[in-house]
Amino acid sequence: MSLRSRARTALHPLVLLFVLGAAATCGRGAEERTAPSAPATVTAPAPAPAPDGLLGEVVVRAPQSLWDELRTALGTAGASLPKSLGSGVAASFALPLAVAAGLDGSRPIVAALGVSEGALGGALAARVKSGEALVRELTLGRDPSHEAVVEGGVTVLRPRRAPLGDLVPSLGVVDDHVVLASSERALAEYGRYLARTLARAAPPDEALVATLAPIALRTGARELVERTVGALRARLLATPVAGFVDLEAATAAVRDLLDGLTGVRITAGLAGDRVRIGAELAGRVFDTGPDAVAADLLAMPGDSLLAAAWGEGLPARTQMAARSAAQLAGGLGSAVGEPERVALREALELVAAGRGDHAAIGLRCTGMGLTALATGDLAAADRARRGLEALLALADRKLLDGWLAPRGLGFAHRRTRVANVPLDVERVRLAPRAPAERPPVAPAASSAGAAPAPPPARAATPVDLLLALGDARFALAAGAEADDGLGALFTPKGTLAEVPTSAPALGALPGPARWLVWVDSAGVAACLAGKPGSRAPAQALLALGRRTGGDGAGWVALDAPVQLLAEVLALGSDNEP
Repeated sequence: MSLRSRARTALHPLVLLFVLGAAATCGRGAEERTAPSAPATVTAPAPAPAPDGLLGEVVVRAPQSLWDELRTALGTAGASLPKSLGSGVAASFALPLAVAAGLDGSRPIVAALGVSEGALGGALAARVKSGEALVRELTLGRDPSHEAVVEGGVTVLRPRRAPLGDLVPSLGVVDDHVVLASSERALAEYGRYLARTLARAAPPDEALVATLAPIALRTGARELVERTVGALRARLLATPVAGFVDLEAATAAVRDLLDGLTGVRITAGLAGDRVRIGAELAGRVFDTGPDAVAADLLAMPGDSLLAAAWGEGLPARTQMAARSAAQLAGGLGSAVGEPERVALREALELVAAGRGDHAAIGLRCTGMGLTALATGDLAAADRARRGLEALLALADRKLLDGWLAPRGLGFAHRRTRVANVPLDVERVRLAPRAPAERPPVAPAASSAGAAPAPPPARAATPVDLLLALGDARFALAAGAEADDGLGALFTPKGTLAEVPTSAPALGALPGPARWLVWVDSAGVAACLAGKPGSRAPAQALLALGRRTGGDGAGWVALDAPVQLLAEVLALGSDNEP
């Protein structure tokens, strides 16, 4: 079995446990949280130490109960799942029916994941009615399915016939626990620890608890970030905005966050038909700074595919302005000399100083295309206006021509009025040039190190960017229906505050959030399919915040439909090679 296959086998039980934990109800009474009675044993084997390279652990307190609740929460889709948790596990991993029949779903399921000698491995342990009886049923009789080999306190059960499928785990028994592992080596490393240490610990109050060690965050998470950034970089290189996007700065910020973490504890539960997942982030995750304003998020149009609100202090805004100036100058190329670079940075720093600590963005999709929205408070409106005027003056100096002209685009701006907006509006328009105005396209350079010529000009639809500055707030809209979008920020026809799930989701957060992100995944899918508005909304809220106390620790919270989580997991399974 390849390392990739072993990793998938190790992770599959953890995904299952995650779904089970998501089905926990929030209304359990204290009487349900009592520890299960200890098994009747004469002498319990000594606890086993945690294996080296342990990355994370998962405990599901009452798996059969959660399985039942999950089936109910999923509605019609849940009716197709097996009624018994044991049957579900056996079907998922092509296990003998004896395992399903012997599983005790009232006792905790525990799992662990780790790395040993560079290989990823993991195991899951579930209580059975009798470990000895299970071994006998599988290894004795007229046609036994397995043979038993005892190695290091673990009874390894090897199939006598080749298993079907590539997601069949190694099987073993430790005392009265059946252990499913990514390999026999993982059985030996994790089996005794799971059955004799983790399973004996007092069960958590929550339905599911998962803990991640720092090494998991600094290795696996870093690798995921690098792969994601690499894929984005490859795609961006083929687009006109390649020079303007600072992926390195974003990657560095994520690395810094991961380096500051010393541990993560994840819990899950259910409120009606919605999953609530929380994570406590130990370590120095957030510096002191302003929090997001939930009202800014809720003021976004109710048909937004995406909305986000955040808090950002002046030092962070000033740093971002300097980075943005460098990125813009780099993307515009040789047309930007040192005087223009300085002027660009100073203008963006003025805008940063004029902005306030709170902002929000939104994204709409209609038959005309995408429209981006933004709004926020102003700390010094006069500075923001001076910065905007300086940016427009730079554009008037043909600073953008070197980038726009080869693409057949021209730049223009004027002050105007827009319906439902009680302020003057700056309209910036990128529109196709007349054919006679387009410069000839130079042939591609022959030297290997020279940059390729810009792509041939093609017909484009005019794109407007509208900006309104008041005394205390600003509003911006850009894209296919910028006029309607800007008007919606001032005279809304419906907002996220009117979405039934928004108030409960925000009310369940553990405290003020630094970031709030709202996503309608069904709307995004419909938009990508070219059929905006054709699917019922499936809206989720993701929030990140700083724990009170001044130590820099943080938290993450996700509120999403149960059905959405099931679809995501199914999609991940379908995409596995």
